[in-house]
Amino acid sequence: MVECAPNRGAFLRLGADMRDIEYVVALAKAYGRAEITLDTLQAEIRNCTLDTVAFGVIAFTEEFSHDAAAAFVVAAELPIYWERVFTPAELAADEETNSLPEGCWSIDKGDERVKDFPPE
Repeated sequence: MVECAPNRGAFLRLGADMRDIEYVVALAKAYGRAEITLDTLQAEIRNCTLDTVAFGVIAFTEEFSHDAAAAFVVAAELPIYWERVFTPAELAADEETNSLPEGCWSIDKGDERVKDFPPE
């Protein structure tokens, strides 16, 4: 199993290393293909910071779907939620917003599980 690499200077947005984001996506895929157990998934995902996990969930969503990402978030017991920002009708009605996503994944800083992840 690949370990979540420590941040070493090549940062993407809030300090999340691209290799770490790819690792989160790889964990989601491995769990979806039943290559790792739920216990392994939950233990391994907690080696990464929450920002990295959140960016990984976003990347996983882009490759698969919100439903697949939601299933991963629930299985991994992540303090992350999806919030609708626009409805499909709102996006279609406005040329300025039609290229934006319907919503976004966010970290629930008030969730007690936040403490299970390493600090930024």
